[in-house]
Amino acid sequence: MSEVVKKKFTNIQINMGIKKELERASYELSTYFDERVPMTRILQTMVDHCMDDAKAIIKKEMNFEGK
Repeated sequence: MSEVVKKKFTNIQINMGIKKELERASYELSTYFDERVPMTRILQTMVDHCMDDAKAIIKKEMNFEGK
């Protein structure tokens, strides 16, 4: 398999995993909140916080590999 195909396949797997986790989180959150709280706002806040954490993890891992 070429590197381009491997990268696209990996990206698809990552995207499917993200979608699955967002669906799970959305379902779990729906049991706590009512319709007056927009679910998109809640999920956007979660994504923003998770992105910061994910970037920190990636940066930390890349620093370990570089040493």
